Amino acid sequence: MLGRSCSISIEIHDFSGPRRDTIRLGTSPNCIHWLRTSVTATPQPLFYVPDD
Repeated sequence: MLGRSCSISIEIHDFSGPRRDTIRLGTSPNCIHWLRTSVTATPQPLFYVPDD
């Protein structure tokens, strides 16, 4: 719903298994990234805060 209403894609970087997968939901060039490190824990958002 967030992706459709704000015209963004959601990309999940999944490090919970033996393979490192990237799952992209949507086709918009603007993207929010999430990191998944465990199958039991919820994915965490990845933020970039510039130094300026």
